[in-house]
Amino acid sequence: VIFSGPDKHIFNSVFVGGHSARNSPDGFDIDGFALDNVVFMNMTIVYQGSPTMLHNVRFINCKFKVPDSPQGDQLLAMAVTQQTTANIG
Repeated sequence: VIFSGPDKHIFNSVFVGGHSARNSPDGFDIDGFALDNVVFMNMTIVYQGSPTMLHNVRFINCKFKVPDSPQGDQLLAMAVTQQTTANIG
């Protein structure tokens, strides 16, 4: 699945593997998305710092490309502690 356009809300979805969902050359960029009940497994998650809402989101065996910033740190902390809900940015 390739995502583009103004609708940046994903709900009730499971993405497995780097080719299941891709919207940037490096992986899946979650910037600006509202994600509800989503699981990412074996993917590269890209975050550049834009506001992002995550509700019941799980990252399983994912790699992350994030900025050295409070927002990037917040996303990484969420993933490491297996917290499933956060408003970032």
